[in-house]
Amino acid sequence: MAAIDDIQTHLEFLGYAIVTEGERKVATHESKLNFLIRELGPAYILTVFFRTQDHVKAEPQVLYGVVNKLNQDSVAARFLVDGDGDLMIEAFWPNHYDRTAFAHFIEAWHHDTALLAELREQIEGFLA
Repeated sequence: MAAIDDIQTHLEFLGYAIVTEGERKVATHESKLNFLIRELGPAYILTVFFRTQDHVKAEPQVLYGVVNKLNQDSVAARFLVDGDGDLMIEAFWPNHYDRTAFAHFIEAWHHDTALLAELREQIEGFLA
């Protein structure tokens, strides 16, 4: 079985619904952030996109401080502002599946994505 199949089964066990859209998979959950999974070379990249409001795109440095704070507190993910001025969260997972290791990784992913809720007041006016 391919690693992506094991990863999908693991995520489904955790309550995610997985849909394949072309080259990527979309993972949706009732109480966790939805994310994309795509293969990139020898790894999978988990990604979440948040569109930002126009005033943030015009002066993205206002978002940089929040992104720096998120990155300081994150364990497995990185937060960044993409070329369009939108907020992204990404995490790298090798093209390999080990149940225990992936469980720790996804737990760290959940920790990191939950950091946004902790900064809700600071980012409320940033996201579209």
